[in-house]
Amino acid sequence: MRSRWKCHVWSLEGKRPNGAEYIFCIFLAPETCEAVVGDLEERFDIIAANTTMNRALLWYWRQVITSLAPLASARIQMALCRRIGS
Repeated sequence: MRSRWKCHVWSLEGKRPNGAEYIFCIFLAPETCEAVVGDLEERFDIIAANTTMNRALLWYWRQVITSLAPLASARIQMALCRRIGS
């Protein structure tokens, strides 16, 4: 029996993955998040146009995953600096 809930991997345009925006917005200010996600989507479009969709998806999620550690580290450092400063 199939679930009526489906995981939506694609954005409304039907080709770009979504989800990265949620991940980046956890760690970044809204305006920075929008810029980072916009840059990723632009580059994704270029890669998808010049290679295959699978390669573009692999590149996209690799960028997201490799960004997590530095973003989390920066977020923790900011929180610690605030805590020490107050």
